[in-house]
Amino acid sequence: MRSSFITQFWRLAFVTAAVFALAMATLPITDILGDPPDALLHIIAFLVLTALAKLAFPLVRARSLLLGLGALGAAIECIQAIPAVGRDASPTDWLADMVAIGLGIGIFRAGRWLVVNQDLNRDQGLQ
Repeated sequence: MRSSFITQFWRLAFVTAAVFALAMATLPITDILGDPPDALLHIIAFLVLTALAKLAFPLVRARSLLLGLGALGAAIECIQAIPAVGRDASPTDWLADMVAIGLGIGIFRAGRWLVVNQDLNRDQGLQ
């Protein structure tokens, strides 16, 4: 029961973050404190989305995650290409999304490797 609640929590958090990212992409450009580069905002957003997706859907393969979140990034850029939206589409932003997704997946893999190896070392009495 507890596991199901936690999974549902992460899924709700992921969907909320994805909808928020999509909504922010369709709004006119607003000033953000410090005026950070757009690619940095994309990297932060997609690192968060990747982390939430890994927590919400832990059994989904990395390739599927990369394709799904990459499609979301591409959709955001397509929406921003619509003149009525008043934003500019950029392949560089999509590339930043893909780098962030790959980095997020890599961080989760490294974390899993550390946990597994720590458990193995403990089981073998190496600590």
